[in-house]
Amino acid sequence: MEVVAVARIALAPAASASDPGLLYGSAPNLYRLKSTGKRLLIHHDLLDEAHIRIAPDYGPKNSLFLAHELAIRDVRVWLELAAKKEPEQELMDWREGGEAFLPLENGEKPRCARPDAWFVYGVGTNRLVGLVEVDRSTERGGRQWGRKVEDYRTLYGSELLEKTIGFKSARLLVFAPDVKRRDALTRLLEENAPATVTSKVWLTTQATTEGSDLTASVWRKPNVPGLHSMLNPGQI
Repeated sequence: MEVVAVARIALAPAASASDPGLLYGSAPNLYRLKSTGKRLLIHHDLLDEAHIRIAPDYGPKNSLFLAHELAIRDVRVWLELAAKKEPEQELMDWREGGEAFLPLENGEKPRCARPDAWFVYGVGTNRLVGLVEVDRSTERGGRQWGRKVEDYRTLYGSELLEKTIGFKSARLLVFAPDVKRRDALTRLLEENAPATVTSKVWLTTQATTEGSDLTASVWRKPNVPGLHSMLNPGQI
């Protein structure tokens, strides 16, 4: 393992982004697996070589993206831990970064929907497909989400989803930093997104990933009152 030193602001909660104290000192130590450690895990069949991603060298120029990257990984760990609790559940596929982009048109550089990740989760013979959006509440206004809504409107209004990942339907799972942001995004989608998009959206907070329960009623759905459970086999 090797230690990666980054500034405190790199891992600060989004709500504390304006705290002047974050300009000084280092964040808690981060540890990255070195090549020798990867080879050891592969040798003992604890890591699949085909799934190894080359991690960027985080430093002053790119460490501000680190909190977002770690939040995406938290979603995967949440799914993996949930699957370990149930013998008939399994995280069957996980794609992130550029591997998760979903082309919306043909061409050498096609326009794409760009979820942070997407996954296929098996529950017995059922399959839950999720597109993951991790929101850090760093954008003022709704311009970025306006673009996302348009991209997902195109995706859900065509056969592109099935052509790309092999499934006709997928939920759009949005992880917000807190309840305030979750509810603000819910209102934004209710006011600006068509039903073809809002019917697919489920919103929760990042705190949901701190457990391993996919059945907890912690999800909001635009235009639907109350909180809901994401994992109800009868709804998959």
